[in-house]
Amino acid sequence: MELKDVVALLAAPFGLGAGAVVAVIALQWVLKRIAAGGDAYARKKGENLATKEDLVEAVRQLKRFEETRAAVAHDDWIAREWKAARIRNLETFEAGLQQSYEDAQTAVHATLTGSQEDLTHLGTGVSIRLRTLQKLYYPELGASLEAFQLAVEALPGMAIACYFWSRQKPENEQLIAKEFDALGQKQQELEAAREQCSEALAGVARDLFNVTAGFKG
Repeated sequence: MELKDVVALLAAPFGLGAGAVVAVIALQWVLKRIAAGGDAYARKKGENLATKEDLVEAVRQLKRFEETRAAVAHDDWIAREWKAARIRNLETFEAGLQQSYEDAQTAVHATLTGSQEDLTHLGTGVSIRLRTLQKLYYPELGASLEAFQLAVEALPGMAIACYFWSRQKPENEQLIAKEFDALGQKQQELEAAREQCSEALAGVARDLFNVTAGFKG
C-alpha cells in the first residue's frame, strides 16, 4: 500500500482530506520536538542556576575565611605590640619603684636628724609617673602599687612626729616621762611603717615578676 492510500484510509473516518491529516501529523511531531526541547532547556537552566548558587556560596565562604584570618592576624598584632610596650616600660617602672622607696627613706632620715637639706625635690613626679605607667601597661598591679604608695606617703609625717617629740624639753619629771612615752610610741609606729613600706615594695615586685614572667617567651 502506498503512502497516499494510508493517508486516505486515516482520513476517511473523520471526513478529512489527505492534506489535513498530513498537517495534523506534522503538528504533532513539531509539538513533541518543542516539548522535548523545553525539557532540555529547563534542565540546562536548572543546572546553570545551581552552578551559580554554588559559586556564590563558595565566594561567601571564602570571604568569611579571609575576614576571620584578618581578625586573627589583627588580634595577634595587638597582642605582640601590647607585650612589646610592657617590656619597653618595665625598666622605667622598676626604677620608679626603687626611687620612690629611697626618697621616702632619705626624707625620714633627714627629718629625724634635723637636716637642713632641701628635700622638696624628693618624690617629685615619681608617684604620678608610677601610677600612670601602672594604669597604662600593668593593670594587674593596681592594688599592690596603691598599698606601696600609701605606705610611702605615711613615712614623712611619722618622721616629723618623732622629731617633734624628740625636741621637747619638759619642765618636770612627769612631763619628761610623758614625752618619752610619746616619743617611744611614735618611734615604734615609724619603724612599723617603714617595715610595712618594705613589705609593700616586695609585694609590688612579686606581682610584677608574676606579670612579666612570660615576657621572654
